[in-house]
Amino acid sequence: MAKPADSLASFTNRLVALETRVNALETKDVELAAAVSNLTGRVAAIEAGDYGARLDTLRMEVDDLMARVYSSAPELIPPSPDPLPEPTYGCRKPTTTSTLTNHVIYGGTHDVVYSGVRFEGDAAVSGHETVAMWLGRSSTPDADIYNVVFEDCVFATCSYASTGLANAFHMWNTSVTGKTIHDVTFTRCWFEPQTRMQVELNGRGGWWHDFTFQDCTFEGSGSQQLSCDMFPSDTPGSPYGITVGGVVRGVEGLVVDGCLFEGSGATVEGIEPSSWLMGLEFGCVYPYASDTDVGQSTFSNNKVGRCGSAWLNFSYTTKGCHYMTFKDNVFDFSYNDHGADAHADSPWNSAANLNYCTFDGNTWTLGAENNQPWCFVAGGSHATGGHDTFIGEHWTKPSGSISSYCEMPFTDSDYTNCHFHLPKAVAFAASATGSGNVFDNGYTGGDGSME
Repeated sequence: MAKPADSLASFTNRLVALETRVNALETKDVELAAAVSNLTGRVAAIEAGDYGARLDTLRMEVDDLMARVYSSAPELIPPSPDPLPEPTYGCRKPTTTSTLTNHVIYGGTHDVVYSGVRFEGDAAVSGHETVAMWLGRSSTPDADIYNVVFEDCVFATCSYASTGLANAFHMWNTSVTGKTIHDVTFTRCWFEPQTRMQVELNGRGGWWHDFTFQDCTFEGSGSQQLSCDMFPSDTPGSPYGITVGGVVRGVEGLVVDGCLFEGSGATVEGIEPSSWLMGLEFGCVYPYASDTDVGQSTFSNNKVGRCGSAWLNFSYTTKGCHYMTFKDNVFDFSYNDHGADAHADSPWNSAANLNYCTFDGNTWTLGAENNQPWCFVAGGSHATGGHDTFIGEHWTKPSGSISSYCEMPFTDSDYTNCHFHLPKAVAFAASATGSGNVFDNGYTGGDGSME
């Protein structure tokens, strides 16, 4: 549960002030003084790193204790303290008011709002998920699912996780009649750890589009925290996607903003992760081919911690990721509250056919173990992507070396005011252009005017 440092400091200061006031009451109420001492010790444990999800519980206990102190000595009542600031990324864990178990959203569902709901799951109904959204299964109506909202909800660790792989939210569209899942929104939702993926969105013959994740928190988990794809064996081969009205469509209108992804690679319910270790997957993400201004996707203002493999998995085939914008995100290998092992994998993986994408103002902090900053290999060949734009990007490797590739091979791409604080020269495609870039160890390729 990640919070800004000043939140904990403010909370601790409240306890110190409270302890001072209670000391004046020790002769009147020894019990109160002992209670404050206990709380202070517990906060010290949190400061030492045992953070967990207990800060909200402690806050309620302190508020209750304050009420007892002030009822004994009203003259000690201080001015109301400032409220704790909201998290910079993600949200506070919502207080839910109802629980749904093994919940399935069937075809034909629309205009529904789930607010303050805790979703729990086991193996009994939903197939090892806390929530399943199914369209096209033989047992479900083959009708569109749309306008579904989740706000202030918690997606719990699936109870099946201790005996096998489990997801939090699992959406499959297997419709063969052209039915669609679209306009689904998650706002201030909290995703607990899973042994598999926390959110898996997949079109297996049926199209899905316009999903939004706003200010959500994804706790450190076993496998991918967010997977967005069209399953290749059930889709056309070139380009990959779903045929809608005679036109092949990809994942359109995906928006991920203000979220905290603590990372993958965590041991959950005693199960160590072994597959799908990348943090985020964006496959087959591209706008409407006839008008590329329609359906563009964005990933902005998010924080991503250490993952069991790459931060980003763009594509393992030529289906690609096109016209997607990544803006003002923080990727930090050292942010590792969930205890993922260090590894030599690159933060980018399989960036094949990354075309017409924009990277603007992102910060990438590598670990000492990362052996290369980018990996663009797909099917044994280097990526063929291009026409991408990089503005104000900061790549940093505070320690360690790079003994593998250190190249940005995108053709006809432009780099402006980017910082490459890397222990090796960066290799660009010959057709790359740029200006105002900073290199700790120089570069090769490009048009000769990269700095």
